[in-house]
Amino acid sequence: MIPTPILDAGPLIALLDKRDKYYSWALGELSNHPATITCEAVLTEVVYRIRGHRPAFDSITSLIAKGLIRCTFNFQPNSSYVLDAMKTYENVPMDFADACLMAMSEQNPDSPIITIDGDFRIYRRNNGSIPSLIVPPGV
Repeated sequence: MIPTPILDAGPLIALLDKRDKYYSWALGELSNHPATITCEAVLTEVVYRIRGHRPAFDSITSLIAKGLIRCTFNFQPNSSYVLDAMKTYENVPMDFADACLMAMSEQNPDSPIITIDGDFRIYRRNNGSIPSLIVPPGV
């Protein structure tokens, strides 16, 4: 069974804007991985970035309603990990959504993270490993 990828905000935002330089890449990757998991922090970031663009908002809600994007992360039981990670990588800096995605990566170690954020090459899991990443060429 192929693990369900963990979705970051960048590819989702790119998918919603045909003018985005990563649009074609995001379309291809998300077509290859139609079901993804993410966290509320990522969806908050995406909705904030697309505010005022009703078609983009409708696209996001449709993907969620169809179950193609599922929020499976619960912050409370992972709060220590998330807050500690943000402190550890404050020089990067690591934002809340990235810390939540890293916690998800700990829980789903075979699931790659689909991202356009090169900072995920810096972040380490508790065992010292870098999570598997699906990134555009050059990132």
